[in-house]
Amino acid sequence: MKRYLVAPVALLVLGAAAQGWAHHSFAATYLENQTVTIDGELVQFVLRNPHSFIDVDVTEKDGSKTRYVVEWAA
Repeated sequence: MKRYLVAPVALLVLGAAAQGWAHHSFAATYLENQTVTIDGELVQFVLRNPHSFIDVDVTEKDGSKTRYVVEWAA
């Protein structure tokens, strides 16, 4: 009986691990080799798990405002 449970349990564990790894694939979402500097007014800071966010309002050269939402790891 124990022998028949090993394969299904192993497949479930590997399947769950693959989903977790795919969800947190940093390189698939972000440009790792580039740095971006944002100069503006900090509007909101949300500290939460698993991802924190900051909202920054930037005044453009023409006077209009653009809001940037930056995501961080918790």
